[in-house]
Amino acid sequence: NRTKSGFLWSYIGSLFILFICFVSVHEKSFPKKAVPIQVHSASHVQQQSFSKTNYGELNNFAQEKEESFSCQNLGFFTIQRQYICLFTSPVFVMFLGEPNMNANLFPSEPIPTLIAIVVDFSSPRIPFPPSVFLQPSLQALIWNESHYGTIPSQIGTLTSLFFLFLTHSFEDQFGTIPSELASLQALSNLALYANRFNGSLPSELGAVSSLAEFDIGENSLYGTLPSQYGALLNLKRFSVVNNDLTGSLPSQLGQLMNLKQLLLYKCKFSGKLPSELGLLTGLLLLQIYENNLNGPIPSQLGNMHGLKELNFGQNQFSGTIPSQLALLQFTAIDFSENQFSGYIPPQLLNIPNINITCINSGLLDPRCNPNQDDTFVSSSVTTAIIVVAGFLMLIIFLIG
Repeated sequence: NRTKSGFLWSYIGSLFILFICFVSVHEKSFPKKAVPIQVHSASHVQQQSFSKTNYGELNNFAQEKEESFSCQNLGFFTIQRQYICLFTSPVFVMFLGEPNMNANLFPSEPIPTLIAIVVDFSSPRIPFPPSVFLQPSLQALIWNESHYGTIPSQIGTLTSLFFLFLTHSFEDQFGTIPSELASLQALSNLALYANRFNGSLPSELGAVSSLAEFDIGENSLYGTLPSQYGALLNLKRFSVVNNDLTGSLPSQLGQLMNLKQLLLYKCKFSGKLPSELGLLTGLLLLQIYENNLNGPIPSQLGNMHGLKELNFGQNQFSGTIPSQLALLQFTAIDFSENQFSGYIPPQLLNIPNINITCINSGLLDPRCNPNQDDTFVSSSVTTAIIVVAGFLMLIIFLIG
């Protein structure tokens, strides 16, 4: 009796230990919080500089805000050490961060050889002085964090303008993008990002065939993307990011054969992705994340032989991943936060050094469902523990 009683208590103790092991292991299998998607823009892709004379350096200066800049270092004339430089042959006026900027500092009459005006970090901010629009030879106008008010329609009179850079400036009131910009038929670089523009995009800008860079990101623009922009055949970089633009993407985007970067993320675009985008064989970067795009991924995207980075994240795409994408030499591709089905094509997984993100994408690959991996591992461990515990119980029974 004493032997049977000892065996009974040993059996009960073994069951208790088995229960504790089972619970502790399965705690790791309980549902976890969703892994937050990390969407990274491909900011390391170098933006090309499309300079006509020396505007590439001028643009870099405006963006990098080099405090060490000195007019005297370039052999120019400095007025009161306020970084107001007057060039002679040709005349070139620069206003750089002058602390008491006012409209009276601008030339009050036309200067035939004035080719560029730069206003950078002016305090207080000023509107465009009327005399700016009297300069018949002006080719570059850079106004960085310095302006308030709207863009006057008179800007259309600057028909020699090649470089228009108005950024981080219009914080005091909303304004619209004037259709008169379409009169600037020499314009190559149009940068109007990070202002407070609202209204719709002027379809007339589709007639400015000289445009090579078009950036109107970080504004409050609404309406649709004009199909007329498909006529901008010299365009190399096109960005409308972080606006309230809606509607479907026009198929005419497939006509932009010289395009290198197409940035359409953080808007409200809907509908299917145009298969015509597959015609952009020289495109390097396509980012369309955080929209309402749906339907399958067109297999024609496999024709974009130059594509290096592609981000589908946070849309409503569905269907399987076309195997044609494996023909491209990606460095990064993001399928996250969609409604795909099936598996990632094995050929795509075999691309050397590719970075694939697919959390919450609907894809069945283990890398896309880390919680399922944990459950599988936990279940395997649980099974092993049960087998071992059963074996120990058998030994105890035989000994007893």
